[in-house]
Amino acid sequence: MARTPAERLAMASEMSVAARYLAEAGVRAELGPEATESEVRRAVFVRFYGRELGRERAERVVDAIEARRRAE
Repeated sequence: MARTPAERLAMASEMSVAARYLAEAGVRAELGPEATESEVRRAVFVRFYGRELGRERAERVVDAIEARRRAE
């Protein structure tokens, strides 16, 4: 609590980046070197949001995001 709000925000941002990096590294280790970037993104999203959304709903969200990217 001795830190300023800006310092606390910076710390939270750094922890978020670190968590994503670690999750992505874990996913890559699980999926292996042949995993595509799309597969890695999907697995990371499900790892972060699958518990709250449910795995099936998280998968549908990723499908919708990827469909939107392809349409652009």
